[in-house]
Amino acid sequence: MRKESADRRQHKRQMSSEPADFTVVGNIAECRECLAEPEQKGNVVATSDKGLRLLTAYPLKPGNLIKFNNIEDPSVGIVMWTVTTENTCKAEVFLMEFPFGESELRE
Repeated sequence: MRKESADRRQHKRQMSSEPADFTVVGNIAECRECLAEPEQKGNVVATSDKGLRLLTAYPLKPGNLIKFNNIEDPSVGIVMWTVTTENTCKAEVFLMEFPFGESELRE
């Protein structure tokens, strides 16, 4: 019998329902050319010590580098996986300290 995925998690997830304002600043594979797109909206539906789950209408893709505008440090994350339906994208975001200054993430 298969164990529940919650039993295999390294970091305990807490359910949440907080709004998230974020900007896609590039893709981790193309990090040298981080170009900020317009601010997007979403909702954080779960959090852990290392990341969060985000629901948004914006079609995020694995590898997207995003800057959260209303979340304290670490406020930069990389999209690890997504599940997209017709109107909604659910994304798992790994939060991290980024090696360059925050001013470089602004337009």
